[in-house]
Amino acid sequence: MNGIENIMEQEGIGLAITGMSIVFIALLLITFYIALLPTLLKHLEKILPEQKSGHQRAEGKESEEEDLMVAAAIATAFRRRKKLKESR
Repeated sequence: MNGIENIMEQEGIGLAITGMSIVFIALLLITFYIALLPTLLKHLEKILPEQKSGHQRAEGKESEEEDLMVAAAIATAFRRRKKLKESR
C-alpha cells in the first residue's frame, strides 16, 4: 500500500484534521492577543507608568554633527576590529 490508500487505512485524515484544528485554534488565540494588546497596554500603563529618562536629546545642528561623529567613530572601530580578525 502506498499513497492515499495508506492514509485512509491508517486513519491519517482524522490525524490531519486534528492537527489543522490545533494550529487554527493557536492562530486564533494569537490573533486575539494581538488585537487586545493595545487595550492591555493602556490599562498596564495606568498601573506601571513609563519612567522618565534623565537623559534628554539635544536639538539643533550641533546634535546632528555630534551624531555623525559618533556614527563615524563606531564605523571606524568596527572596521579596525574586522581587519584585526582577518590578519590573525
